[in-house]
Amino acid sequence: MDTSDTYYKMCSGAFPRDAKRGICLKTQDQLQEMAQPIVEQQDLHYIGAYRLAGRFTDFLACHNQALDNIDVGECSMEQLWLAFVMKVKYGKVWNGDNWIKE
Repeated sequence: MDTSDTYYKMCSGAFPRDAKRGICLKTQDQLQEMAQPIVEQQDLHYIGAYRLAGRFTDFLACHNQALDNIDVGECSMEQLWLAFVMKVKYGKVWNGDNWIKE
């Protein structure tokens, strides 16, 4: 589980703050669960269980604005999955400080 300052900052801008627990740091499986319904609705190219993995792989392969401010070689899988969720669910990208509409 990523507990880095960068991931903390990314999560604080993505999810509402819980009054009792503070910032909610999502695990990779929680992020995948968040993305699954959106990918199922949007993507008919991949079949069944491969849909989510295929879309995520495409997202990583197409170096787009969503990854411009994320050091892919140095970041965690949680950071990559969070960038993917924010892109497919909200159309937002990380600018290094905040999530902004693309």
